[in-house]
Amino acid sequence: MVGEYGTGRGGHRGGGRGVVRYVEASVLLLLAERPAHGYELNERLREVFPVPEQLPDVSTIYRALAYLEAQGAVHSTWTAGDGAGRKVHELTEVGRDLLSFWAARFQEEQTGLVRFLEHFERLMPPS
Repeated sequence: MVGEYGTGRGGHRGGGRGVVRYVEASVLLLLAERPAHGYELNERLREVFPVPEQLPDVSTIYRALAYLEAQGAVHSTWTAGDGAGRKVHELTEVGRDLLSFWAARFQEEQTGLVRFLEHFERLMPPS
């Protein structure tokens, strides 16, 4: 299930670096709250994005949505609105499982980062 939709540095999932993996997890988390269209997700992303100084552009969010839909983690439907229709996305059971995967992965990383910082502070106390 964990794959890759980004290219370039940081585009890898699982053990990958960069912020692309946070985009997928953040989109899933927002969709766990309620179904939404891409523009709304873009507007709400800063509420949950772990690296706020590196917020992705909207095209990255739409690529993540397309990837998640292809994987069965998100189900999308077109709805009529004022003007053009909107594609509304909602989380599936597969998406809930993937969100749980990311939460567990981030918990492991947080534990490791705390251990690193504690060690650093012992070696390099503030002056």
